[in-house]
Amino acid sequence: MKLTRHLHPAISIFRDALYNFLHAHGTKCRIRGRHSKRARNKIISLSFLKLMLELFQMENMTENQRATNLSQFPYPLKWQIPLGLVFAALNLGVKYLQNFNPIPLYMDTIFTITASFFGLFSGLICAILYHISCTLIFHFDASTLVWVICSLTIVIIIRIYIKIQKKIEVPDLFLLVFLISLIVSLEGATIFTLLNVFTGYNEDSQVKFMYALLSSNSVSAFISALLPRVPVNILDKAISVSIGWLSFVGISRLVETSKKM
Repeated sequence: MKLTRHLHPAISIFRDALYNFLHAHGTKCRIRGRHSKRARNKIISLSFLKLMLELFQMENMTENQRATNLSQFPYPLKWQIPLGLVFAALNLGVKYLQNFNPIPLYMDTIFTITASFFGLFSGLICAILYHISCTLIFHFDASTLVWVICSLTIVIIIRIYIKIQKKIEVPDLFLLVFLISLIVSLEGATIFTLLNVFTGYNEDSQVKFMYALLSSNSVSAFISALLPRVPVNILDKAISVSIGWLSFVGISRLVETSKKM
């Protein structure tokens, strides 16, 4: 009962936000009018599956289609697989540096974001391989693998946004930072609450002080974990999205230049 009470706000926020997002794009997802809670859950599930199928179909775009807009169409798989591996290694490098020179930011999704701009598969490969490698190399508890959900969510948000928006410009980066920060903060607080209840997991150093302060004043575990995460994630993801986008643009231009030579 206690766990359900902590997580109920997060579940409601996730469900309503996703439904409203899909409702706003009803012409593609075939959502009409308002629906009951049960109907909403069914609509969300079916529409999300349809959206994911369309993302996978985008991976099969032809070279000519891809050349018309690199920010919309992903790179071919022969590029995405090695890029995913390289960016996972770079993420590990940043994590290694964080162990020696810690800063109050996560800085663990910079190259996951970069990989996601190149395509769905490169983003997924980078996210999954990074978290598995961290568990093995840094001897994290296996339960911490659940944090891969946040990285996978970032990949999906970027690919869905690109699919809907068609072209990424500077204002879009600000919106991406806001979307990623809000959703990942909600996910992170939910994951922490579950881990804390079942494994006694302690908060990360980035938000430990504020979490301790809030929880000591009878604020629920979920809210105590959520509130400090939002500003930290906004700053963290602002840096990560900026570096990721600039890296993508720079590498893309190098690739196009090499093709013309």
